[in-house]
Amino acid sequence: MVKEVKLVVNINDMPIRGLPGTYARVYGVTSDIAVKCYLREDLGCPYPSVEGNLMWEYKIGTHLLENGVQVPEMYGIRQLELPGIDKMVWCLFMQRIDPVRFRNLNHDLQSDWIRQYEEQIKLATDLGYDVIDTNSPAKNTLFDPSVPRLYLIDFVRWRNPNITLDADNHQNH
Repeated sequence: MVKEVKLVVNINDMPIRGLPGTYARVYGVTSDIAVKCYLREDLGCPYPSVEGNLMWEYKIGTHLLENGVQVPEMYGIRQLELPGIDKMVWCLFMQRIDPVRFRNLNHDLQSDWIRQYEEQIKLATDLGYDVIDTNSPAKNTLFDPSVPRLYLIDFVRWRNPNITLDADNHQNH
């Protein structure tokens, strides 16, 4: 189910949150919403288009969340015009998490991060996922110490033989 989100956003005013990744940037839209925008097409992912890969990440994220895995809530995808880029870019709208870096946490919170990471990876693998790019608790995770809660992110390369992306999914954005 796609959450209806009313957006009144001037993309030029959106600050970049966190570190820009190799293939994507994450922008804060509101205090509750972030957008992940793929800037390159050569993601090494299962689908030849950025739109297909975003739909895959959306579908996996939604499936994980529905099955109790701690991931940001996925809201949908659409194209946006970003400052400094001369073309429309596909973006994934999701729950905004304002994380703290692992090294900036005290020992107890670092231990909690590691424990939650191991639990969440086990939940994902128990659901049949081949979890890729998560060889470290500090990689492809966000941790909100105010909760405290760990979120798995960046699962566009994950595989699950029980999950497919079909033409119907492209109607949902």
